[in-house]
Amino acid sequence: MLYKRTAMLYDIPMKPKTLEELNIQRRHTCCFTGHRSIEVGNDFKPRLIEFINLLYTKYGVDTFVAGGAMGFDTMAATAVLRAKKVHNIPIRLLLILPCPNQGERYSLYDRFFYDLAKVRADYIEYVSDHYYNGCMHRRNRRMVELSALCVCYLTQDTGGTKYTVDYATKCGLKVINLAKARGGA
Repeated sequence: MLYKRTAMLYDIPMKPKTLEELNIQRRHTCCFTGHRSIEVGNDFKPRLIEFINLLYTKYGVDTFVAGGAMGFDTMAATAVLRAKKVHNIPIRLLLILPCPNQGERYSLYDRFFYDLAKVRADYIEYVSDHYYNGCMHRRNRRMVELSALCVCYLTQDTGGTKYTVDYATKCGLKVINLAKARGGA
């Protein structure tokens, strides 16, 4: 109730309660997955913003899904928000999060961008009401199942990003690995 009153006071749009309210089409949806720690140059995020704009203008991708993890996930989510503003394009950011307390142990810096994405996202879904061993995999599968395209930053042969990319491939998604793309994004 407090959010609703605050949203009305500051003219913040209310988030839809269901994906059906957003009329999401899988063929126009892209999910992001990547490592928590990535080494990229200073020009990576601006190029990621331009890449998101390209996905929208050339391929009709209008919905982007991120999982809220530190590193690439949060970078991609904030890049979607920036592309939306810079290019004035009607794209949406969906956050599929493992549980409400995901960001509790993030550093102040990481928590700032995580919270920013949560406030500005068009939709937030939690796959569980509490953390348990396996809720991250459940979140990753949910992101893939909503998408037709998976954009990743994958440099390792193990871990959650590898699991998600393998699942995306198994589900028939086109996968673009920005770590292997010439020069990054």
